[in-house]
Amino acid sequence: MRDLISRGLAGLLLAGGLFWVGLPVQGEETADDLLDLRSGLSFNHESPARGRDNWLEVTVPLRTRGPATSFVDNVRVVLSLATGTPPNLRYYQSEVRIATLQGLQTHNIRFYLPAAVVQRDNVSREPYAWAVRAYANGREQDLPSRNDRANRLNSDQLYQSFLQAAGNESSRNEGVLVPIYDSPFWNNFPNEPVPAFIRLPARSG
Repeated sequence: MRDLISRGLAGLLLAGGLFWVGLPVQGEETADDLLDLRSGLSFNHESPARGRDNWLEVTVPLRTRGPATSFVDNVRVVLSLATGTPPNLRYYQSEVRIATLQGLQTHNIRFYLPAAVVQRDNVSREPYAWAVRAYANGREQDLPSRNDRANRLNSDQLYQSFLQAAGNESSRNEGVLVPIYDSPFWNNFPNEPVPAFIRLPARSG
């Protein structure tokens, strides 16, 4: 089943790459949307202090809408990645929950993929494919499609197929892609406000 899903998604991605022309269409913002992305995700290779292993750092520049005196509650950010090359894709997924974020600010939400996984999966600059989703008070936010996914996922069919594959297959790698508070980089950004993370309990069984 895993191979069928990987081959199917890989076929869609390759086909999309052949026939898609132009940039993805930006999502339509509504008055109910409380979150946005200031820009696209950034990918860097970072090493722990005095270390040589390069982890993949993924930064989600989540922006809250104003006014500055307001707060956005019950925030959830879900990051999905695919590494490797077709048809041998590996899927990773992680999420953070945040009690509240102050309005009219950009909050950098970071995730990390360990160095050994980066080396094994041959992640040279960024993953093969990725997508991020954000929720506020239980409602999914309409993020700009040019910023919330890889260029390979430039159609709704590709995007939905990727999310389905990531949801089905990422359980094989549960806990590998981690939020910043479960990484060696927790203290690396003293000049940035620390989001009010709600630590998710470890799953058993």
